[in-house]
Amino acid sequence: MKFWCSVSSFILVVFIASGQQLETTSIPRLNEEIKFDGKVDEELWSNIAPLPMTSHWPNHGQAPYKNTIIKVAYVDEYLYVAAICYEDNDNIQESTFARDGNWNLQSDHVTITLDTYNDDENAVMFVVSPSGARTDISVRNDFISGEFSSTAWNVIWNAKVDVFEGGWQTEFRIPFNVLRFETKDNVTNMGLSVYRYSAHDKKLDTYPAISNEFGFFSFSKPSFAQNVTFENIENKRPLFLEPFMVASSSRQNLLNTAGDAYEEVTDENLSFGFNAQYAVNNNLSADVTFNTDFAQVEADNQQVNLTRFSLFFPERRRFFQERSSTFEFNNDGNNKLFYSRRIGVRDGQLVPLWGGVRLVGRVGKSDFGVLTMQSKETADFASENYGVIRFRSDVINENSYLGGMLTTVTGADGAYNVSVGTDALLNLFGKEYLKISLSHAVSDIDSSGSFLDKSRIFIEWEKRKNVGFGYRLNFGQVGNKYNPALGFENRLDYWRVGDRIFYNFWMKESSSLQKINLSLNSNLFVNRSTDELESANINPRFEMIGKNEFTFSIGPNSFYDIPSETFNISDNVFIVPGAYWNHTVNADFSTPRVKRFVMSGGFNYGGYYGGTISAPSLSFDYLPNKYLKAGWTTEYNNIQIPEFKTFESVITRVSLALTFNVKWTFSTFAQYNSARDLWAINSRLRFNPRDGVNV
Repeated sequence: MKFWCSVSSFILVVFIASGQQLETTSIPRLNEEIKFDGKVDEELWSNIAPLPMTSHWPNHGQAPYKNTIIKVAYVDEYLYVAAICYEDNDNIQESTFARDGNWNLQSDHVTITLDTYNDDENAVMFVVSPSGARTDISVRNDFISGEFSSTAWNVIWNAKVDVFEGGWQTEFRIPFNVLRFETKDNVTNMGLSVYRYSAHDKKLDTYPAISNEFGFFSFSKPSFAQNVTFENIENKRPLFLEPFMVASSSRQNLLNTAGDAYEEVTDENLSFGFNAQYAVNNNLSADVTFNTDFAQVEADNQQVNLTRFSLFFPERRRFFQERSSTFEFNNDGNNKLFYSRRIGVRDGQLVPLWGGVRLVGRVGKSDFGVLTMQSKETADFASENYGVIRFRSDVINENSYLGGMLTTVTGADGAYNVSVGTDALLNLFGKEYLKISLSHAVSDIDSSGSFLDKSRIFIEWEKRKNVGFGYRLNFGQVGNKYNPALGFENRLDYWRVGDRIFYNFWMKESSSLQKINLSLNSNLFVNRSTDELESANINPRFEMIGKNEFTFSIGPNSFYDIPSETFNISDNVFIVPGAYWNHTVNADFSTPRVKRFVMSGGFNYGGYYGGTISAPSLSFDYLPNKYLKAGWTTEYNNIQIPEFKTFESVITRVSLALTFNVKWTFSTFAQYNSARDLWAINSRLRFNPRDGVNV
């Protein structure tokens, strides 16, 4: 307890101001509506000054590479963006008509990023390409770590495009009622940035001037957006209602109770439900779901688990997407106090949900979120309620926060699990960040054990830098009875130290390379109960990235592991307890990602728990035109352990997308997993006559 108090006291007394106050720009207000046709030729636009663009790729800080005019203005209900992109028509590159399919290096596009709460961490992006394809994206964590962006977020907005001799032009129209923002004294502050990307030569210009030294997504980091103001706009978010009907029918031949014959069993189901969004007030928005169905969620990529730890899959369900970083409480790796994919899952089985409510808001410099969902009772499980409360407030400076989280699972049968945590991220000075998180979990299952047995501690010091020398050093400790029911933990009962130091060499403008990276990744895990080494790894790596996004990396990896229990990689191959040194070499590559044909792959070869592993993979993506996109991936594993027969697995994924225009699209995604002898196919024909209507 003294340790916790000391840490809390340290957080409260640190007060080091950093950063600089950016000048604020007022976005011009129009007195009448724009003629929304994709042509930037009205007198209204001629009276608006264009945003001053600056080069970003391949080199930052020069005059813009492209002749581009981008203007932003607004009326009561809409934010308008106008862009004229001058270009030789033979060089205009379009990737698709499909919604959410054009935010890539193979398609020209114009993008606006809005940090609607001006919190330097979360944002939404709107992307338009010459084909008229649109993508909307939610951004979190300032494009720094984890799943920091998602195209699963979709709202109602529009854009029109006109291709002319010598280039293309577009107009965006974004309703303010699809955005979440805070207004005070009739003034709304946001962060805003725009960029224009040209695919055939990989040139990118931005406003404001943003250095490319802060990682690939520097051009849209919310923390570098221009501070802008709007006057007399209202967050009049109407009630968005999405009703649905789900019908299913299945037939199975099952052995009867006597065990002497098979009987046909038919299961038919028809259910109704809805999803809704509603603005409670300017600072609070609600997402509601009833009789929840996630059947339309994109399928996870099949994986073969060759480790003794659980696989982690990212959240794809739209209900959890917007401002999802509000609910994040992350530690090292994928370990989290709250992992939304735990909702509706019990002992590895899906449990149907009655529904729930998700409230998210921001007041001043504080974010807060509340979530509650209820599962249905089944033959195997009692009904359960899942609850989450999250609060975070900026402290010290715009890049620091102090927060807390509470998660609960309570069952109708009396079972319960309660987890509580506090965390802080402190930008102490320059690019130096200190992260601290402390969490504790209790349940009805086992009340024995000390306070630390049911707790987790994580401390990290990081130098966030993409040029020159940087590092991320951390310490973590997890008790043997720490079990947050709505969290994710790879393992229990350990302490660890790690994990990365690196040096980035940025090349000269005349070089075909953008940068060379040298890094050393290392972790050491010690069993907390026995003080014995449990596992360790060391992985030096060389990586080079071309200005055309060609990539190549290679490095050895030495992994020492002492599994305490037997674990299986198949029904016939298992790893027994013991001490193992696994030495492998891993290489990855990708041909230039700006091309219409992209090939990527990797190879891993070396030792595997007393045997050998050979694991090549290869992928192809082909984009001949805006009407067709095809992809193919194969991953192969060959493991030879003397005591067993050779273990082999193949995962193959094939995707095909046909886009006839912005209204009609067809896509199919097929997977085969030989380890499970599983075929999975998802196909969708989509007709979108106008935004807000989708069948």
